[in-house]
Amino acid sequence: MQLPFSSSVFFDTEVKELYLHIGMVQVSEREPSGSFELSMNGTFPLTVRYKNKDIVIEKARYHDGYLHLKVKKGAPHQDRLEGVYFFIKEYNDQISQNDQLMEKVNRLREELNITGFGTAITSESSSPYLDLYIPASKQDKYTISLQRVYDPIVINKDYPISLK
Repeated sequence: MQLPFSSSVFFDTEVKELYLHIGMVQVSEREPSGSFELSMNGTFPLTVRYKNKDIVIEKARYHDGYLHLKVKKGAPHQDRLEGVYFFIKEYNDQISQNDQLMEKVNRLREELNITGFGTAITSESSSPYLDLYIPASKQDKYTISLQRVYDPIVINKDYPISLK
């Protein structure tokens, strides 16, 4: 990463250094960096470890065209699971190559009244769960891929920049 800096006539010429404060950054990955097996006949809760966090899946059900997972909230006020995108790679590949399937998935999203698939969000603030919807075909077992997307990382540090 490069941060260009230009001097200004308004700077005090006696200043020898400035400080760059970085509070938080968001990290995304190009490729998935984790996965887990989900058996529809398996036992729940299912705990998945990803990026030093435990994600607890309490329930999983298949509906026509998608999986609906109930993910336990980490705190009562939590409204989303930040930084993680869930998907089934093979099915996403099919969607990207088939316009009719893409239209079907978009209709499902509108019917479910959700902003998007793959993100665990709350539908009710009083619920102890986040709802996670993943486009899928009907199977007994799934490999769910996990990808870091806009994961907030707190840095909260000052970095000196020498001007001389």
